[in-house]
Amino acid sequence: MNVIKVEKLTFFYEQNCIFKDINFEVVEGEFLTILGPSGSGKSTLLKLLLGLEHGIGKIEVLNKELKAETTREIRREIGYVCSDSSKQMISKQMIFQTVHEELSFPLCNLCYSKQEIESKINEISELFQIQHLLQKNLNELTNSQKQVICFATALIYNPKILLLDEAFFGMETLTIKRIFKVLKKLNREKNLTIISGTSMIEQSLFGKKIMVLNDNNILLYGKNQDVFDEEKKLKKASLELPFMVELSKKLYYYDLVKKPIYHMERMVNHLWK
Repeated sequence: MNVIKVEKLTFFYEQNCIFKDINFEVVEGEFLTILGPSGSGKSTLLKLLLGLEHGIGKIEVLNKELKAETTREIRREIGYVCSDSSKQMISKQMIFQTVHEELSFPLCNLCYSKQEIESKINEISELFQIQHLLQKNLNELTNSQKQVICFATALIYNPKILLLDEAFFGMETLTIKRIFKVLKKLNREKNLTIISGTSMIEQSLFGKKIMVLNDNNILLYGKNQDVFDEEKKLKKASLELPFMVELSKKLYYYDLVKKPIYHMERMVNHLWK
């Protein structure tokens, strides 16, 4: 089932054309990475899907056309994380101070009971390993910790779609790997649809499909391996193959691997045999 369908979408920013008549569909449970050079429209496309920007054309989300009267209903099914935690945290704008209060705010808005709120907070805290942060003041957290809290807040009410706009910017490498592990678990076990916009092609290895934006259009869209095979087109979009993809291709050429292996530990285990 398609959870997102875009038809003939055109968008102008001032006098600049960002998209012209683009079309694509996203199937439920996909983990899609949106790649492209600076200014290609990654962030704009995510904002269009969320109803924060408006273009010409048709966008359907969860079988509802995205328009003024449906935007609020659709947004209740979408989690969103951007690169700047200060723009997302409710506590920066209101009286709340602790991580616990930050997590409880969206649940209060959705009229969850106190018992349900505590249950949800315990569940998401265990998933993201942030139990030790619940009573901390947000101002005491590192930027990386704040970003983890943004992920937890976006997912605490079990949205059907998660949109990520350079959401891993400034995070520590080990934390990024830990968060991706959580996202893959939710993608696999709860069929969560994830769309991650990033300029870091290495992050595409965590997903299943890739969309490459360039020159007002969709340059490539398909399974990871199919996109990685289009090296010339990727270079046109100022993108280089991830290290593990290049390594895998070279080892395949010398018949040291029978199929692509993009995970470092799996590659080491394979070669060590």
